Amino acid sequence: MGLQLYLVLSGGLWTAGKLEIQMGLLTIPTSDWSDAMFVNSTVKLDFGTIRKLERAQIIALEQTAEYLHTEVVQAQVVPFDKGVLQGEAMAPDYSRSSQGVVSLVHSTPYARRLYFHPEYQFQTKENPHAKGKWFEAWADGGKKSHRIKQAYGRLYKQITGV
Repeated sequence: MGLQLYLVLSGGLWTAGKLEIQMGLLTIPTSDWSDAMFVNSTVKLDFGTIRKLERAQIIALEQTAEYLHTEVVQAQVVPFDKGVLQGEAMAPDYSRSSQGVVSLVHSTPYARRLYFHPEYQFQTKENPHAKGKWFEAWADGGKKSHRIKQAYGRLYKQITGV
C-alpha cells in the first residue's frame, strides 16, 4: 500500500452565510417574522452552468494535484538515490476526483518506511533538502499549505473565467 496525501475539495458550492440553496429551492432561514414583508418570487437555476462550474471544480482539483507534484519535486525534499521515489513512483491519482479527492501516491513498498522515519540520514547529493515526512509542509497547517489553496483558487478562476 502506497503513502497517500489527500487534497480534499472542501466546502459546498451552494452555501453562503445564511442563504442556502437545496434541491433547487431557495430558503432564507429567519427567527423573527414580525417585520417580514411577504412576496412571491421565482428562482430559476441554470443547471447547465451549474454543471460547468462543478466540472471546473474537478478539473481545478486535478490540476492542483499536478501543481503539488511539481512543488514537491522542485523543493527537493524527497529522498533520492536513483530517482525512483521522486520520479515514476510518485504520481497523482485522479480516480476519486469526481468525489472531490485526489491523491499524490508513492507506489514503492519502501516509501512508507522512509516517510515515517525522519531520523534516517538521507543522502543530500541530488536533493539537498531530502528528509522524512516530506509532504508535511504542504499538508493542512504546514508552512506551505496556503499555496495549495491559492493554486486551486487561481486555477478555478482561470478555468471558469470568473
